[in-house]
Amino acid sequence: SGSLVAPDHLRFDFHHFETPTPKQLETIERIVNEKIMEDLPVGQSEMGLDAARETGAKALFGEKYGDLVRVVSAGKFSKELCGGIHCDRTGEIGPFKITAEESVAAGIRRITAVTGRFALDYWKHLAERLHSVATEFKTPVTDVVKRAKAVSRELKELRKELERLRSGERSTQIGELLTGATEVGGVKVITASLQGLSPSELRAAVDVIKGSGEAAAVLASVTGKKVAMIAYAGTRARKKGLDAGKLIKEVAKVVGGGGGGRAELAQAGGTDIAKTKEALELGQKLIVEKLSGK
Repeated sequence: SGSLVAPDHLRFDFHHFETPTPKQLETIERIVNEKIMEDLPVGQSEMGLDAARETGAKALFGEKYGDLVRVVSAGKFSKELCGGIHCDRTGEIGPFKITAEESVAAGIRRITAVTGRFALDYWKHLAERLHSVATEFKTPVTDVVKRAKAVSRELKELRKELERLRSGERSTQIGELLTGATEVGGVKVITASLQGLSPSELRAAVDVIKGSGEAAAVLASVTGKKVAMIAYAGTRARKKGLDAGKLIKEVAKVVGGGGGGRAELAQAGGTDIAKTKEALELGQKLIVEKLSGK
């Protein structure tokens, strides 16, 4: 498919329809380095194209060749049609290290690698980064992976604990809102801004409201420069004609956004966070009007 040999790196494109696994890339590296360390003699000879093919030489890139071609071999391991090579033995190449593997087109993968002192520089850079991580973790280099796994487990537990605390806080906030909620036609009407909640956390807040009995709500939460909103219409509210999907569309317009959803539950977002209060007031007004039969 193509190749590049530059002073500081090399690139090799090849046909393959799957992403090589880390184990496969490791095997490629190992084989290349083994052949380099075997210090195989590199031979070059010119011959006719047909004669070259008879020797088993490979034309890797499907290029067009003239009647006379150059055949380059590395011991008995490799023989191919090639423009030439800069070394007499494979040992002169030095260590080989794959630095990247990626897709460049449908069915074509690319390996990028470095050799010699550039490979040594690459390993030195990785070692320096590893030492930096070890210093940050306050652990020996040999224990970095073990320490990283431990920290990852600790973070997961802390996130779970944080979610439990936030869930408890949400329940308390919603409980207070339900206690002070206006009731219209046997339906509690709740509109409020709950700071710093994600859309999924807003849905969790609505779940608390749903479990409290008949209710209708519009909740909002400002995070950064965006406001997330959610509307809920319980069974009785829907029977009175309240549609959460239609409600959220009207409310979201106030904050310069849009959204939609089902008659029971709908979500939206906007960017005019300064008008969040105004949007919630409209939500309250629309809910009360619908529940009052206006």
